[in-house]
Amino acid sequence: MTVASRTRKEWERRLPDLGSEWTHWRLEGDGGLIALVPGERLMEALRAVSDNAQRYSSINASRARVNANGECTAIEKLVVEISNRANDEKMVGALGPE
Repeated sequence: MTVASRTRKEWERRLPDLGSEWTHWRLEGDGGLIALVPGERLMEALRAVSDNAQRYSSINASRARVNANGECTAIEKLVVEISNRANDEKMVGALGPE
């Protein structure tokens, strides 16, 4: 899916800061796991959102911690909506084409 750069920037702004305690973003679409992305791979996280934005009505992110074995050991209870198909389409429509 081709995504307007302003929509992608909005998704980036919505991703929660990982700080020192958290290592990954856990991305979910309509409650199902999409990806567990390391914090140093911002573009990979945004690509996962972009690739799935039309598949799911809502994509959420939470912060997670992964151990040396690649196992997710903790997930923060706070969930942030990154993409909402209806809102993303309204934003692009209201702002017009790039």
